[in-house]
Amino acid sequence: MRIKHRYAFRADGSKKRLVNFLSENEISHNISGAIPMLVFTIYEDDRNWKKVASLMKRHGCSPITECVYSKEELENAAWLSIRSKWRWSYPQPEDHFKSITYDDSKYCDRCGCGLIQKDSFNIKKSPSWGKRNFLMLNWVEDELFINDKVFDLLKNSELQGFDLLDVNYSKSNSVVENIKQIRVNKILDSGMIIKKDNIKEKIKCKKCGCRKLILKGRGTYRKEKVFKGIDVDIIKSSEVFGGGLICAREIFVSNSFYRLITENGLDKDLFFEVVNLIN
Repeated sequence: MRIKHRYAFRADGSKKRLVNFLSENEISHNISGAIPMLVFTIYEDDRNWKKVASLMKRHGCSPITECVYSKEELENAAWLSIRSKWRWSYPQPEDHFKSITYDDSKYCDRCGCGLIQKDSFNIKKSPSWGKRNFLMLNWVEDELFINDKVFDLLKNSELQGFDLLDVNYSKSNSVVENIKQIRVNKILDSGMIIKKDNIKEKIKCKKCGCRKLILKGRGTYRKEKVFKGIDVDIIKSSEVFGGGLICAREIFVSNSFYRLITENGLDKDLFFEVVNLIN
């Protein structure tokens, strides 16, 4: 596993020293846009990482951090978290989809917790998939949507733990062709190992008492015992994550689920992360 940091910030005069440092140390970076933005990535095993991190901190620039795994690490993992890199469109109707798609009787308008899905999602139009196979709707951080290729593969597989739900047009309420939701049926027992270097912030809602976490992107760690005896191949975390009104669970898939998707070449737009199981 390697830890990657991606920085993106406005390339104004105050960042000249940093730009010079990147150039002098042959750290690949790009400046583009009508309002010039400087973008670069750097791994923690890079010899310049500590100097870059110190400089960026002084300039008030924070990175987006993620773990990068080798193919061998992914293939050998018993469980992996999964999310789509493609965020597309919005659930409909945008101003009150929560009350239509979800049971919002316990919804907290301060932290976003308490929603339970009761009906199909609604969208304006069918997505243009191209070479993509998975998507996530904006504002909905813990539901996966798939095209017909993935639908046929999952429907005819022996994988367990999900339903494949229709998605409807918002105006006519008729079924949208070539898109389905993977509805995850079970919630994992609580078992997250909270380490100082993988949790950015702990939040407790003053209104409803819900506890949320914001991750640093440095890996996920779980007690091995909570995965013992699980008879499904996809499951959601009991812990919830996100700032503001975002309240999302992690989605975990078994090695069998991961291999079915990857061996059929349907993982182009997916991000998998190893779940580190601790005794």
